[in-house]
Amino acid sequence: MRRLNSLFEIEYISESGFEKNNRTFFAYMPLEDYSCYVLAESFDSDEDVNSAKLAVEAVMSAFEEKPSIKKGRIKQYLNFANEQLIKNSVKSKLMVGITVVVSDYTRIRYAVCGNVKLHMFNQGLIELVSEPQVYNVNRYNDGLQANQSENEDFDSYGMVNSNREIQNLLQYLGKVNGLEPFISKKIKLKENTTLLLTSCNVWERLSDVELLEAVDKTKTTVEAIENVQDLLLSTNAQKKITSYGIVVIEVVKTFMEDDSKKKKRLKLLYTVLTVLLIMLLITAISVGIMRVNDKADLTKIKNLQNEGISYSTYGNYTKALTKYEEAKKLSDKLNLKNFQYIKVKNELMKDVNEGVTLFTSIKDGDGLIEGKKYEQAIKTYKSVLTESAGNPELLLTDMAEDKVEMLERLIEINNLMAVGEMYDSSNLYASALVTYNEALKLAKETKDSDLRKEIQLKIYDINQKLNTKALEEVADAKAKEDEETQKVLDEKLSKIQEVTLAAVKAQKDGENEEAIKYYEEVLKLYEDAGIKNERVEEVYVKMAEVEKIIEEEETKLLEEEAMLRAEEEQEYNEKFYRIKDLIKLIDIAESDNQKKEALEYYNELLELYVDIDASKDRIESTSKKIEELKEEIEELDKIKKNREEKLLQVEELKIRALKEQKDKKNEEAIKTYEEILRIFEELKVVGSDVEDIYSKISVLEGKIGAGS
Repeated sequence: MRRLNSLFEIEYISESGFEKNNRTFFAYMPLEDYSCYVLAESFDSDEDVNSAKLAVEAVMSAFEEKPSIKKGRIKQYLNFANEQLIKNSVKSKLMVGITVVVSDYTRIRYAVCGNVKLHMFNQGLIELVSEPQVYNVNRYNDGLQANQSENEDFDSYGMVNSNREIQNLLQYLGKVNGLEPFISKKIKLKENTTLLLTSCNVWERLSDVELLEAVDKTKTTVEAIENVQDLLLSTNAQKKITSYGIVVIEVVKTFMEDDSKKKKRLKLLYTVLTVLLIMLLITAISVGIMRVNDKADLTKIKNLQNEGISYSTYGNYTKALTKYEEAKKLSDKLNLKNFQYIKVKNELMKDVNEGVTLFTSIKDGDGLIEGKKYEQAIKTYKSVLTESAGNPELLLTDMAEDKVEMLERLIEINNLMAVGEMYDSSNLYASALVTYNEALKLAKETKDSDLRKEIQLKIYDINQKLNTKALEEVADAKAKEDEETQKVLDEKLSKIQEVTLAAVKAQKDGENEEAIKYYEEVLKLYEDAGIKNERVEEVYVKMAEVEKIIEEEETKLLEEEAMLRAEEEQEYNEKFYRIKDLIKLIDIAESDNQKKEALEYYNELLELYVDIDASKDRIESTSKKIEELKEEIEELDKIKKNREEKLLQVEELKIRALKEQKDKKNEEAIKTYEEILRIFEELKVVGSDVEDIYSKISVLEGKIGAGS
C-alpha cells in the first residue's frame, strides 16, 4: 500500500575511474512498506574481495529478512555487515565506509559509518548534510579549490587518492571493536526533495553549494546525476580520478498517512487520562474521609481514656474499667490497613489494652479479698504493681502497694485468730484473750470494719466465758490439778505460734525449703501437744502448696537446662556442618583460582575452629594457609598493577603514534608502534590488538615506500 501510493525515482553511477577495480558499490531494495538504499566505498588493498559489494549485500540481506526503520534494527544491519567483513579479512583487513538510508515512503532515517555523504536538497536549499566519521574532514568549499593541489597525494600511477586525513577513518565496517555508527532520528520527507549519496572522491572535490547547483532545477534524475558527473570530471580534468559513486533519489510523491487513527489514539489517551484523574480525585476524597473518620474515632477513644484516667485518679476503678472497656470496643474497630495514623492507632490501642488489663486485675483482686483469698489477691496486686510502671498517669502504684501491705496484715490477723481459736478450744481463755486483743490492734489499722466487729465479738465471748462463775471454779480446780500440764501446753502453743509465723514469713520471702521445714516442725509440735483439728489440716494444705511451688520451680529449671543443652548442641552442629561446607567451598575456589574468595572462606574456617576448640594443628595449618594466600594475592595484585601500567603506557604510545602520523612523521610512528609490539610481547598479548598494530605498521611502510 505504501509503495503503490508513493513515487521515488532513482539513478546512480559507480565507476572505477583510473583504478583497476571499482571500489564503490550501490544497491537498493524497495519493499511494500519500506525501502533501503546503500552506497559503500572500500579502502583496503585486497584485490580478490570486493569489500564494498560484500558490505552492501550483507546490509540488504539483513534488511530483507527484518525490514524496519527503527534505529536499533538499522544498527543490527550494520553490525551484521561488519561481522561479514571481519570473517572475510583473510589476506588483509577489509575496510569499508558506508551510508544506509531506510524509508517508509513518508520519512527516512540514515546511518553513516565512514566517509560516504548524504545530502538533502529541496527548492534550492540544502536541508541536510551528513557528517563523515573521520579524524579531520578537509572540505573543499567555494573559494578553497585553489589549495586542492597542495593537499592531494598521487599514487604510483599518477591518480589522485583521497586525502590522507579523509581516509583516516574514525569508524568503518571491518572494525574489530567499538563500532559506533551515527544513526539519525526520523526525518519527514517533502515532495520534490532530492537525496544525493556521494563517495569521498566526489564530495571532497565538490563543495555542498556546487552539488546543489548541479542537482537543482533538473527535470529528471538522469539529468541530475549527469550534471554532478560532468562537474566532477570538468573540475578535475587534469587529474586521474579513482573510483567514485553517485546516487540521486528524487522524492516525487510521498505516502500520505491517515491521521484519523492518530486522532483516535489521542482521544483515547485523553479519555484514559480523564478517567485516571477522576479516580485519583475519588481516591483523594476517600482518603480524606477516612482520615476525618479515623481522627474522630481516635478523639473519642482518647476522650474515653482520659475519663478513665480521671476516675482512676479519684480511686473509682470500676468506672475507670467501664470507660476503658468502651474505649477498647472502639479501638478494636480501627482500620489498620488504610495507612492513616497507623503509629497513633497502635500506640493508643496498646495503652487502652494495658489499661483494661490493669483495671480488670484490680477488679479480680477486690473479688479475691471479698472471698478472703488473701494470698491470691497479693499475687494479683503485685502484678498490677509491676504492670502499672508503664502507665504512671493512672496513679496505681501507691494503691497497689497499700493493697499488698493491707493483705499481708490481714494474713497476720488471720494467723492470730487461728491461734486464738486454738486457745479457746483448749479452754485457755486468758491466752485466747491476749491473742484476740493483738489481732484487734492490727485490725484497727485496716479499713475492714466487719473484721473488727468479728474480733470484738470473739473478745466479748471470751470475756463472758471468763466471767462465768462455773468457768472460774473449773479454771481454779483445773489450775491446781494441771498447773504443770497447762504450763507445758502454753509453752507448746507459744512455740507453735512462733514457728507458724516463721513458716509464713519464709513462704512470703520465697524461701520455700525453709518454709517446709518450719511446717514440719509445726506438725510435730501439734502431735506432741495432742492437738488434732482443722488447723493441722490447714498446715498440711500449706505444705502441699509450697511443695507444688518447689516442684514447679524444679521442673522449670530442668526445662531451661534441657533447652540450653539443645541450643548448645544445635550451635555446635551448625558450626560443624558449616566447617564441612567451607572445606568444599575452599576446594572449589582454589580449583577455580579464586584466591580472594578462598581467603574469606579460610578466615571464617579459622574462626569456627577457634570457637569449637579444634586441635592446635588444625588452627596452625589454617593460619599458615591464610598467610600464604595473603602473600599470593599481594603478588598477583603487584603483577596486575604492573600490567595495567604497561597497558596505560600502550595507550599513551598509541596517542603519540597517531600524532606522529598526523604530522607525517611515519618513520617515528613505526618506531612507536614497534615499541607497542614489544610491550605486547612482554605482556603476552595476542589477537586483534596485535594484528591492528601490524596492519598500521604495514600501511605506514607502504606510504613511506610510495613517497620514496
